[in-house]
Amino acid sequence: MLHLTIGFSLGCLLVMALAVLKTHRQFQVSYIFIALMVATAGFLLHPVLPANWQWLTTDIQTTIPALFWLLCHFAFRERPSIIWPWLLLLVYSALVPALYLFSPGLGAYQPLMEVLFLDIPGYVEYLLIASGLWTVIQYWPDDLVASRRRLRVVVIVMVGAAVLVNVLSVNFGWGGALFQRLVVASCALVMAFQIMTVPQGLLFGITLGPPGEPTPPEPEPVNPELAPLLALMQQGFYKQEKLTLAQLAKTLNRPEYVVRSLINEQLGYRNFNDFVNEWRIEDATVQLVQAPNKPIMNISLDLGYRTLSSFNRAFKERTHKTPTQFRQDALNQAENCQTQ
Repeated sequence: MLHLTIGFSLGCLLVMALAVLKTHRQFQVSYIFIALMVATAGFLLHPVLPANWQWLTTDIQTTIPALFWLLCHFAFRERPSIIWPWLLLLVYSALVPALYLFSPGLGAYQPLMEVLFLDIPGYVEYLLIASGLWTVIQYWPDDLVASRRRLRVVVIVMVGAAVLVNVLSVNFGWGGALFQRLVVASCALVMAFQIMTVPQGLLFGITLGPPGEPTPPEPEPVNPELAPLLALMQQGFYKQEKLTLAQLAKTLNRPEYVVRSLINEQLGYRNFNDFVNEWRIEDATVQLVQAPNKPIMNISLDLGYRTLSSFNRAFKERTHKTPTQFRQDALNQAENCQTQ
């Protein structure tokens, strides 16, 4: 039964890896996904390998929580970046236990070494898993891509649960090898089905295009329901603080999924915040020029931003300038035009 479960799971992993390579090989997230599949394969094979090879699969297994965190971070955030504290945690959880297991001489310093090289990395693994799941949940409401929203459910319910259950099982020694592999087999089957049924190129909400340059989806035929949405935004609805997709759908008296589809398929946005910020920043560029004495803080509050820093960040992402720089450049350009 153990060998059958391992073989079935490895087959599912291979199918997923090949499918992702076929449709997403130009994207960074695909290689993180494949690395997670390789690490999972090492976990599956561990109990059936000869003893002199088990050190390798043991070391590979320690990377699973870190790879899971990276997958959640790069697949489900719009503009992912890793700050150095998280990078240190990733390296610590993945490499330190492997170093301890690969270097028997460290055992001479027990029990301190066990705490530093095994116990604390175990707690870091739980932190990475929890953080990865929180990333999936946190950005769910604003995600406009249907395939990626479905994938979030699978990651939360299946992948996250499988990783957490097996980490707990390995760390505390309960469940046994067969139980752990059955959990992975169930997860692999659901994931393989999800990947094979998602339209080509949309696994992580990324459409195919030139390498490194994801392109917006092909526009659908213009939907008559788009006009009320645009009219509402033109009236300044985007200025509401803490505006959500649910509020927008309620005001339009339309189901959320309809409004989500309109913004994604008709207008090409993958994230609701990007859609709202586009309207806000366009308005901000006008106000900065037409009202040169109006404080930038007042402009940001009028447009629905809760803090000046969030306004500055959103403005710079779209114009590559701070609001102050944009206003000054516009005023300088106007003065040059007057003097010529």
